Amino acid sequence: MSTKFKTVITTAGAAKLAAATMPGGKKINLNVMAVGDGGGKLPDPDAGQTQLVNEVWRHTLNKISQDNRYSNYIVAELLIPPEVGGFWMRELGLYDD
Repeated sequence: MSTKFKTVITTAGAAKLAAATMPGGKKINLNVMAVGDGGGKLPDPDAGQTQLVNEVWRHTLNKISQDNRYSNYIVAELLIPPEVGGFWMRELGLYDD
């Protein structure tokens, strides 16, 4: 049986996205990614989350762009140095400024 991965937009993220579409709304600037190990197991993402289950590292994104094939996808790149490693990445979060 294969493991299925999924993404969710949190309630807080959806509210910011809705506000950004309004005239004069504040632009969303996703610029940070946090990664975590889920506390040793694959967490089930929930729209009500406000933090990762077990955040291990957080840093500024290397790059963010719209996917070339699917216009409703974004590609967020984060470089994790080898000295930070040593954990299974089971969760991530994108944050704005």
